[in-house]
Amino acid sequence: MAERAAHWVDHVLPAVGVRQWVLTIPWGRRFLLARYPRLIRGVLGIATTQIFRWYRDDLARRGPGGGQTGSVTVVQRFGSALRLNVHFHILALDGCYLEGPDGQLTFHRAHQPTTADVQELVTRISVAVEHWLALQGHGPDDAVDGDPDDGQDLLQAASLAGKVGLGRRAGQRSRRVVVLGGREYALPARCAVSEGYNLHAAVSIGPQDRAGLERLCRYLSRPTLAKSRLERRADGQVVLNMKRVWSDGTAAMVFSPAEFVARLAALVPPPQKNSVIYHGVLGGNAAFRSRVVPKPEAESESESPALVTEERRTRHRQLGSASCRERVEISVVAVPLKKKVIPQRSTPITTQ
Repeated sequence: MAERAAHWVDHVLPAVGVRQWVLTIPWGRRFLLARYPRLIRGVLGIATTQIFRWYRDDLARRGPGGGQTGSVTVVQRFGSALRLNVHFHILALDGCYLEGPDGQLTFHRAHQPTTADVQELVTRISVAVEHWLALQGHGPDDAVDGDPDDGQDLLQAASLAGKVGLGRRAGQRSRRVVVLGGREYALPARCAVSEGYNLHAAVSIGPQDRAGLERLCRYLSRPTLAKSRLERRADGQVVLNMKRVWSDGTAAMVFSPAEFVARLAALVPPPQKNSVIYHGVLGGNAAFRSRVVPKPEAESESESPALVTEERRTRHRQLGSASCRERVEISVVAVPLKKKVIPQRSTPITTQ
């Protein structure tokens, strides 16, 4: 988590404004993307195309046309209640690069999007995605049935529906701890919904706030579960505390050990599929990439906003190593490992 965030800030994201666009999709489409990972890139490609178009249109309204922008996207598969929830955190350069007659690139930051802008964007995204999914053979009324012989499909379907996937309570709703005081939930500013698609664009980072950008990058690359949110009750049940109380009063979820492991298993990503995807000028083969990403030699200049000292790099390495060790220890505790049987040699080994 810390290593990846440090890499993005020091070697990928230039010292310009950055805005986070969070796109969530309808419940019926989440299992579709979880079951068919190839569709994830298609949906994300449509979303980034529309967002980039908005940036170019913003630049054109102020005079010069054209311009290019870029993004780093983290595909997350989990929600706060450990439910399967495929969604996208898109870190977009908050404006466009324009090449002048002298060949120099100049960054033009966009104006802050209004809620109406976000509403128009999410409407365009929802229409384009549904049209594309229909062309792939997945119409709006098509049900996605899991393979009854595929345990991962069964666990993902249960996780998506907020139900128990294993044990004597299989098929029942997950147990909640509810507190009084449930309240109506109103959408915040620069957040809009269209046909079940939700787009949020309220978080932005200034060009000089590299520390704030790194905190945001750490949030995007965080692991599925924070150990501090877990409690083990005297009866052996596992309590997952919510980061904040839900609008209906839900403050925690209660699982048996088997239910908890099943919920985690449903979130395992498919093999050999990237969870971080680059677009635009930050893409690996983009013509402008080498000209916009932070230069390694700039690290030695004290006035550079991309300054990274050896002490800071060492701290990142230590944090990353500690994080890995902790995750390994948790996984060993959560999932019992089978004892490996080492076959005995039939003939003894002799040494001279």
